[in-house]
Amino acid sequence: MSRNTLFNWCVLIVISISAAASAITSSELVNNYEASTKLLTNASYEVQSTLAIEGVQDNPELRVERNSKIFRDGQRISDICRDDIILKDGSRKSEKHTCIIDKKVVVFDEGGKTGVFVDANLAAWRQYSLAGLGGGVVTEGYIPGDDDTKLFMILRESELHVRNEMENIDGHQVYVLDGRSKRGKFTVWLDPNAHYHPRRIEIHKSGEDLLNGRPVASMVSEGNIVKNKQLKEYTLIVDAVKIEKIGDVNIVTAANITEVRTYVDGHKITATYPFQIKNINLAPDFLSTKAFDVNLPDGTPVNDNDFPGTHLEVRQGKIVSAGTLIDEKQ
Repeated sequence: MSRNTLFNWCVLIVISISAAASAITSSELVNNYEASTKLLTNASYEVQSTLAIEGVQDNPELRVERNSKIFRDGQRISDICRDDIILKDGSRKSEKHTCIIDKKVVVFDEGGKTGVFVDANLAAWRQYSLAGLGGGVVTEGYIPGDDDTKLFMILRESELHVRNEMENIDGHQVYVLDGRSKRGKFTVWLDPNAHYHPRRIEIHKSGEDLLNGRPVASMVSEGNIVKNKQLKEYTLIVDAVKIEKIGDVNIVTAANITEVRTYVDGHKITATYPFQIKNINLAPDFLSTKAFDVNLPDGTPVNDNDFPGTHLEVRQGKIVSAGTLIDEKQ
């Protein structure tokens, strides 16, 4: 056997070994994927996201462009979010709000024009604050259609199977994990060379599969999406994923999300959420940036949802009552 022939055989053996996926279990893949969703939980960054929906009847909105500044300090979150809503007639309207989750939640719109309030129900408002990420919620492990939990939790509740061979997504060798649960069929392509971030996600729901907590077969109305139409199938695809090296870690910095709702009469509604994450700082100085301060003039009145009638106000970026900081009382 010639040297070249021997070399070629060695190359084939290495490729075969690298393509085999049997060396890792589904539980290990899910654990690694979960870890990848926590890489931005102590960081500051900006998110640009666009929501566009086609097929909604009598919808005056063409798209929503969302720009957010996010500060994450573990469970503390500050989300400054601006929505520019572009209407089909060419006009535009803008909305800006801030949601700060610390010891309590503080929520206000631009300048506090329609009021400022605090609330002690952190769990209820945490999802609201993450809405500022737009399509970027996938970096946290969330996916549209199952907003009450994270994808890795759904996978742990599923019957899972790791495909025997690795696959190639956009030039990257990835593990492929298939799952089936009461929430539908899931396939996730995870990149072991990029902190197991997903390179692609596909979700299919029909029949008794749950979509936002309701069986697909029971859905004849979805709030402001559609009325008096029987939903037949729901599909979610996350693709065009861009992963960049920031410092010592890989971060998902862009992707596209597509939701397709297909109804029994053949009508379809398609929503797309392309997003981009930029200006990532994995070691921000929250104190000097006053990331969790309430950026409103001193004396701005504040309502307390838990204790109506309590007199609170903003002072030097904090919520105070009779000179005592709220976060010192908790």
